[in-house]
Amino acid sequence: MLYTILSLFIFSAAQAEFDQFNIAIYEKCHKQLTNRRIKRNSNVVEQIKSQKLTSPQACLNLMDKASLNKDLLLKNQTSESIVILKNIHLLHSSWFKVFNLNRETQDHGVTNVIDSNQMSYQFTAALLNSDIAYSSIFTSEDTLSAKRKDSHRNIFSNDKDIQGRRSKIDGTGMRKWQVGGIKDNPDDYGDVYFFRPRLVEFGPLVGFQKVEEHLYFTRLQNGKHIGKSSLTKNIFPGVFGSIPYLILNLGHDNQTTDGGNKIHRRFASNFFSDFLCRDLPVLLPEDIRPVKSSKLTFRNKKTCMGCHQTMDQFAKLTANLEPFNAGEVHTNAYTFRSIYRHKFINNAKYKYTDSDKDFYRKKHVSKLYFRDLHGKLIDKEIKSYNQLGEMISSIDDPYLCTASRYFTFLTGIDVDINNFSKVPKNNSLKDFLLKLTQDLKKNQNPINIFKMVFSSNFYLQRDIAHE
Repeated sequence: MLYTILSLFIFSAAQAEFDQFNIAIYEKCHKQLTNRRIKRNSNVVEQIKSQKLTSPQACLNLMDKASLNKDLLLKNQTSESIVILKNIHLLHSSWFKVFNLNRETQDHGVTNVIDSNQMSYQFTAALLNSDIAYSSIFTSEDTLSAKRKDSHRNIFSNDKDIQGRRSKIDGTGMRKWQVGGIKDNPDDYGDVYFFRPRLVEFGPLVGFQKVEEHLYFTRLQNGKHIGKSSLTKNIFPGVFGSIPYLILNLGHDNQTTDGGNKIHRRFASNFFSDFLCRDLPVLLPEDIRPVKSSKLTFRNKKTCMGCHQTMDQFAKLTANLEPFNAGEVHTNAYTFRSIYRHKFINNAKYKYTDSDKDFYRKKHVSKLYFRDLHGKLIDKEIKSYNQLGEMISSIDDPYLCTASRYFTFLTGIDVDINNFSKVPKNNSLKDFLLKLTQDLKKNQNPINIFKMVFSSNFYLQRDIAHE
């Protein structure tokens, strides 16, 4: 009799511990996805206790509430699904280090025509719509814009002007969208015209839509019409070829590249951190080749070329692109920025140059040059920026980058991707991350990462270092 009672007590204690552990899993994912505690009378908790539902599946069911239909809109638009979609979108937005479009007080209106969140929309859509392959983030030419609830209410600028006012932005008031105008001083007026661009939607996010009709305008420089530019259409495939990403990351506004001091190094550096989770340098000493004939210190010094050999070769990819201010601002006008693509006149006949005034008009062979997550040297020529997405999606690094970011978000365990190749084999954390990486690369479905992490021993653990 005593043995039976003791057995029942032990079984009850084990059952209570089992219930507590599994409920803790659901409580954690519920708070991560909704920012809310579970209701006391939660039916889901009762199902977990009765073992009718596993806690990992309960977490996946919660994510499924924010799933997107074939039109990329929430399948079920509820207050809970909108919150989950928002939190997932904010996670993806946090992956990009540069997001502030406003650089000067007079360009406050730029956020109403350029959406700095556009890159994260692609990641969110790939996660919440199973028909979208993850690699499309790097290869698709689609432009996604946000679909927001009650967006018609957005009639004022997102940011205040220099006088602290939020002016009307629809082009019907005193202030209008201007292209061209004042160039260097109050007496130097070029040609000018006004137009009414499509505005970024404002309000709670409920999904996305593919931009079918792209917005173009004619650039004016010194009063001359020099060609069309778009505010929406990608310059080249992949989110890194989108107008917002290029505006945020190219640098050298209103200047052309010269191959020496002026080249898009910020784009190169941020590309590695944003999409590969790597900080420069990404080479070993034996990979570095200083340019002894160069008069530029950062080219002829080995310590500098540890970063510049990767950056400068990769940055040639965008040599013919110029971020520019579309118009000058005065009391009655808004301005904005876009990207102008200069036409090539011939092929470059050099690998490096200290300075070439026609550098931006020459077609260059760029290069992806770095040590990958396995420690292998990647040395691949890129003859056109249309090849970049396919090349990136063929290697493991972007998949590890995304897998590690989701893993860190869910577990709180930091992963040092910069030194990943140095972690010994048979390390449980490294093995698990490689498993996530290979699954994402093979199946192209990011939701599997959540499924595998929710079911892993890592999910409720903290402060685990590389063993």
